Amino acid sequence: MTKSEFNYGKNSFVKPAEFALIKNKQIQETTSTLEEYFKKKAEDIPSKLQYYFFSDSNEKIVTLGNVLLQMKNHISFDATEDSTSLFVVIGEIDNPNLSIAFMIEWTNNMCELGFKHDCEFGGWELIY
Repeated sequence: MTKSEFNYGKNSFVKPAEFALIKNKQIQETTSTLEEYFKKKAEDIPSKLQYYFFSDSNEKIVTLGNVLLQMKNHISFDATEDSTSLFVVIGEIDNPNLSIAFMIEWTNNMCELGFKHDCEFGGWELIY
């Protein structure tokens, strides 16, 4: 097992049985968010897309963060108020491609990447 591959068991943060539900929810949210964005025909064009992952281990989140850095993403690390329970990596992409097809594929890939590192992809938002 390489350092970037997680061995799933009963103590894993993202349970394999729940992963498909999490991924489907994120893809549905991506679709509805973009459909709403295009309905508004907003004059403001977002300059960034911000996304986040969370996990129960700082080591897992740092390992995932290093993978995101290799993908040329801007990232920062954070912790929830109770920093002993959830650890967060926040990423940003400049000038995002907002086509629905691209974003569905990107969301799927981010969900898979998080799962590979026992982290949950928590979603994304547009930054203006």
